[in-house]
Amino acid sequence: MHERVSEVFSRVVKASGWDRRYQWEHTIIDEPKTINAGIYPGGKMVMFSGMLNFAESDDKLAAVIGHEAGHAIARHGGERFSQVMAAQLTETSLGLALASSRSAPYVHAAFGLGVTFGVLLPYSRLHETEADYIGLILAAKGGYDPRAAVELWERMEREKGSRIPEFMSTHPAPGTRARQLTKWMPEALQYRHDPYRPLPLGLPGS
Repeated sequence: MHERVSEVFSRVVKASGWDRRYQWEHTIIDEPKTINAGIYPGGKMVMFSGMLNFAESDDKLAAVIGHEAGHAIARHGGERFSQVMAAQLTETSLGLALASSRSAPYVHAAFGLGVTFGVLLPYSRLHETEADYIGLILAAKGGYDPRAAVELWERMEREKGSRIPEFMSTHPAPGTRARQLTKWMPEALQYRHDPYRPLPLGLPGS
């Protein structure tokens, strides 16, 4: 289990060109019912054994690891922290300005909903989409079949059942992700056939 993750993790990270910029590490948590993975700033990835079993092929595992590596090299964690802090500071300032107003509770409620649905959730979904794209390219450049990423999310959509509406979620719906990955597939396959191809302009590490 650990050897499999180490091999795929190493190849994907090396493909990113960021293998010496972070002290990359990975940890596997033995939770067979938890299909999830995450990464901390600086390249510290955590994967639950449920995800490892769900992504049963190395190609699918590369899609998962590439996605998490994409979050790290795009520094999504730092961006997310900055957004939350800015929202909290703005809300505090608003609270001071409206301290004696009877409408303060309603303004606070409206502000909270606006920030959540208008800023934080859309940006969270944008980060997930960016990480999907980066991960797809890195998996292909690392020698894995990027088409497995589409299969992974199609299976996720079939097996996970009903979900909350996408606009209320931190992540795009699995079907949305599968369709977007399919659009990027011609580009990703170029990296599968030519791993020495330079990374796309604008991609971290390019």
